[in-house]
Amino acid sequence: MRNDMERKDLKFYLNLRYPITIHPDPDGGYVAEIEELPG
Repeated sequence: MRNDMERKDLKFYLNLRYPITIHPDPDGGYVAEIEELPG
């Protein structure tokens, strides 16, 4: 299968602006959540 999507460099992805929510994890540490992204 051929992938015709254009490859983008890392700078493109680092410049995307998604709101990130960071909250404490009950098991310790923190969890970052990006509501606009599935998963």
